[in-house]
Amino acid sequence: LMNCWGSIYQKGHETIGHSHWPASMSQVYYVFVEQPTAPIQFPDLDYEIMPESGMLLTWPGFLYHQVPKLKKGDNRVTVAINWLLTKYEYGAKFVPWGLQEKRTN
Repeated sequence: LMNCWGSIYQKGHETIGHSHWPASMSQVYYVFVEQPTAPIQFPDLDYEIMPESGMLLTWPGFLYHQVPKLKKGDNRVTVAINWLLTKYEYGAKFVPWGLQEKRTN
């Protein structure tokens, strides 16, 4: 675990485009999302996701994302989490997606 924090968003709040580099992996857990809501957008992929309460999203930490301004009645509570996966254990390199190289000796 690299870091984590909670946020409460209300009308007029937005998240400007950013990444979580050098985190290997980033997540957001949507504790509460009032519908209708603004999407989380991934401009580099030309893709967006409409969050719902109880949803957990995971993406590579280098990927830019943003949330447009929330409108009236569009409240949400989130927990953001960043993971930094760089440890070497027992001679095997641990790579970001949980795959390990086998030892040859």
